[in-house]
Amino acid sequence: MTAEKLLEHQGAILLAQSDGCAVWQFRNETGDGTMTTYEIFSGMMLAFNDFHMERYECDFVADRRMLAIDHCREGRMEYPAGDNLVAYTAAGDMKLDLREQHTGTFHFPSCHYHELTVAFDRNIVKESLPCEVRDFPATPEKIVERWQFGSTPRVVRGAERMEHIFGEMYRVPEKIRIPYFKVKILELLLCLDDHPAGGERAAVLLQNAGREGRGHQALFDRACGGKFHAGGATPTPSSARTKRACPSPRPKRSTATKR
Repeated sequence: MTAEKLLEHQGAILLAQSDGCAVWQFRNETGDGTMTTYEIFSGMMLAFNDFHMERYECDFVADRRMLAIDHCREGRMEYPAGDNLVAYTAAGDMKLDLREQHTGTFHFPSCHYHELTVAFDRNIVKESLPCEVRDFPATPEKIVERWQFGSTPRVVRGAERMEHIFGEMYRVPEKIRIPYFKVKILELLLCLDDHPAGGERAAVLLQNAGREGRGHQALFDRACGGKFHAGGATPTPSSARTKRACPSPRPKRSTATKR
């Protein structure tokens, strides 16, 4: 199934399309969101996601071998990551994911979420990447092998080496965006290949959280001081998730200057 068909299957509406760029809209009773996608080269897609809603029901099931790298610019997202687990990302987080667990209800506690996603079709990019850059050492396959992915995503918090890469991708001039995106994504792969790949520490956090019976917010507070953990995955409380209402607009502050 093509990327366009997958988005249509999710209920997305195509708003505009030109020069390798497409803008898709998602809507439900809690709000709406847009996804702006770019095909950088065969097997590599970049998407900018801007959601202003309380939740979104996702039934995405990958029909290919994927690697997705997500960077949260603003907001927070929570979603199921397996039996009795919930994953989350917050502003500044980078998530590496095989998209093996990407179905269920995605919650946006602040009713807004802004991120970018770099997605690789690993079968296709294995052939296309050498055509773009000969002898490039940091391939998606190598990243997957090095980081020892399981079904639970990995999250990197406070990765300053990555932050400047993502920050520049949000501000690229339109006339050079495709070649610029290509350069920054290749730089991202190089940094991931060189970055320490943690995993054991994440397992310890999850085990401790399970034994102590702590909720996901408590683990979030503990883990933010560390570098690596498995998508912030923590045991879901046995009681059902309470319904959250979108926050009321805050009163505007006075613009008068103090003399």
